[in-house]
Amino acid sequence: MADTRNQYIFLDSGGVVISTLKTAGQHEESDQVIKVDNVEGYIGKKRVDGVFVDNVSDSSQLTILEFRNRFTFAEKVALKSSTDAGVQVFIDDLSVAQYVDLSDENLIAGMGYLVDQGLITEARSTEILTA
Repeated sequence: MADTRNQYIFLDSGGVVISTLKTAGQHEESDQVIKVDNVEGYIGKKRVDGVFVDNVSDSSQLTILEFRNRFTFAEKVALKSSTDAGVQVFIDDLSVAQYVDLSDENLIAGMGYLVDQGLITEARSTEILTA
């Protein structure tokens, strides 16, 4: 049987696709909610003049997953296992962000805090922020 679900893509204010939805229901469309035939392959693309292209305009901005992937598995476990309130605030802030801006002062300060707590080294912080 054919898939009859409606499929939508959601764009951030910069026109980058940040999420998708497949639903049997309807969703109100807007400049930032667009109905498409198939949502596959849209995440991370940018809408330019009505066409979706790879988003390479600002290399200092990463998706949350791209940023997380800069950490090793062991580093992610150390962060997740930490009971330090400052570390948890850093993780919470990332969890609600639409993207990570590598030049953001709060991010840089947060990475410094992770170094201060001994969860990553200064060299790893620099590597994560500049890779």
